Order: sequence, then C-alpha cells, then structure tokens
Amino acid sequence: MKTIAAKQETRLFYCLIGLIIYLPLPLASNRIWAWSIAEAWIFGMVVYWLWLVCRGSLSIPPSLRKSWLPITLLGNFTVFTIVQLLPIAGGGDKAIAVLQEFGWSALSLDIHATLQSGLKTCAY
Repeated sequence: MKTIAAKQETRLFYCLIGLIIYLPLPLASNRIWAWSIAEAWIFGMVVYWLWLVCRGSLSIPPSLRKSWLPITLLGNFTVFTIVQLLPIAGGGDKAIAVLQEFGWSALSLDIHATLQSGLKTCAY
C-alpha cells in the first residue's frame, strides 16, 4: 500500500509525463494559446509541489538544496526581466524625460513581448 506522499508524488510524475507528451504535439505550438496552456500546466504543477512541501508531505530533494547558486542566478535573471516592466519614474534625468516624450512608459520597448518573455523564462 502506497503512502499518501508517494501517491501525491506519483500524481506529480504523471502530470510531468503528460506535459512531456503534450509539448511536442503539433497544436500550433508557436501560437500564444499553446504556450499559455503549457505555462499554466507548469505553474500548476509547481504550485501543487510547493503546497505539498509546505504541508510537509514532501521534502525538498538534497540535490535541489545543493544547487542554490544556479537557482539564485536564474531567479535574478527572471527578476531582471520583470524589472523591465516597471514604469519609468519621472525625474530630473534628461534621458528619462526624452524617453517619456516618445511615449515610453517602461524600460522595455515592447511591454507585451517582455511580459511574454518573462512568463516563458519562469516556465523554463
């Protein structure tokens, strides 16, 4: 008889296998809706795993604990992508004033592409 933690871990494994099967299917995978389904699937699995860890049903693997440096660097890269979405504060800086004259309201030239890139970065 499996324990509850083993059943939940098996459920997560089957979700991962389903994702691996879904991703290469030619469902217009270059379209935004196909990426959105995959991202929602991935974020759902991560939230479920974090919920199990916080509840104490699963523990964080030792290999994940030892790889804190690469995880921190990837997290910083993701934060850098999200920082580009922040609005430009109007100040005395002449460069910022020139950017605001051209209608730019954030550090990114294309806010929607930056948001999409940030979501893909988090999903990867």
